[in-house]
Amino acid sequence: MKRPFTAILTLCVAALIATAQVTVSGIVADPQGTAIQFANVVLVNAADSSYVQGTVTDQDGSFSLGDAPATGLLRVSMLGYETLYHPYTSPQAAGLSCSPMRRRWAR
Repeated sequence: MKRPFTAILTLCVAALIATAQVTVSGIVADPQGTAIQFANVVLVNAADSSYVQGTVTDQDGSFSLGDAPATGLLRVSMLGYETLYHPYTSPQAAGLSCSPMRRRWAR
């Protein structure tokens, strides 16, 4: 009777380890190092770009996404800046640098 319980317990622990969730955090800044306030930071599925979860940077450019998968793809966007896609494989996304958009004028 103890063997089936041990096997089930082992499978449950293995399932919990396989689906480990982390907190992904970082700072969004421009190439000069100035923090970008209120930028959209969205965790998307790398396979099909579907929405997983998202947040907005604070006044220091910092963001944090809790209960995120151990690996993923971040999409950072802000009006006036080019959209940045940043894959991550660790909890720290570190500093993400966004470049200003190149202006195209219609004629």
